[in-house]
Amino acid sequence: MSVADEIRGYLEDELAQSGTAVSLDDSAPLIGTVFDSLGLLNLVVFIEERFDIVVDDPEITVNNFRTIENLASFVNGKSSTLPAGGNLT
Repeated sequence: MSVADEIRGYLEDELAQSGTAVSLDDSAPLIGTVFDSLGLLNLVVFIEERFDIVVDDPEITVNNFRTIENLASFVNGKSSTLPAGGNLT
């Protein structure tokens, strides 16, 4: 499963729990449409725990969190433990 798949699955599960069933694509805007500030903090915690990375405060930017595609690229860039292509085992 790719990093993007993991992130998409997490976001879709979170939205479903709040009563909003959606199917997200990798280029859909997230900020202001999919999650609020609390949701962003929860997403950061998920990313840190799932991918074993640290997201520093200055890295929580609109560019890094704009889309699933941006997030996956950010995570892949931070993680030296992921194999090429960002696929998880």
